[in-house]
Amino acid sequence: KTREYSRSIEIIFAVVGIFMGLLVFFARSFPVSLYTEISDETRALAMQLLAIGAISLMGTSYHMACFTGINRGAGDSRFVFKVDMICGWLVVVPLSTLTAIGYLNEWAPFFTLPLVFLCTRIDQCFKWIIALIRLRGNKWIKNVTRD
Repeated sequence: KTREYSRSIEIIFAVVGIFMGLLVFFARSFPVSLYTEISDETRALAMQLLAIGAISLMGTSYHMACFTGINRGAGDSRFVFKVDMICGWLVVVPLSTLTAIGYLNEWAPFFTLPLVFLCTRIDQCFKWIIALIRLRGNKWIKNVTRD
């Protein structure tokens, strides 16, 4: 039963994530158009940032449901903690810091604000793969009931 329920939750949140990500991506010009007194450069920057957010939303919706709902609910919170710590402290923080410093100090033209934002969201783009792999195995199911 646990596998059946988890599979249903996975499918629901994958579909919701894709739908919401596509909705934000294709509707991103609406909130930007509400700001009439901004420059074209600012408008383009806002469109890029919203596109990055929309794409990362797809992965976030799936992996958050898997990690916080399925894995933690099944007693696999130690694995979720390790993934969050490794992704956060070994990937997101160093990349975000490096790109932010590069952007602020104008080290190179490729250090842009969208790149800095992408680096803050980069773990959302691959955590869903980790969640998918983990849920295909048997290690995540633990007996969390009292005997």
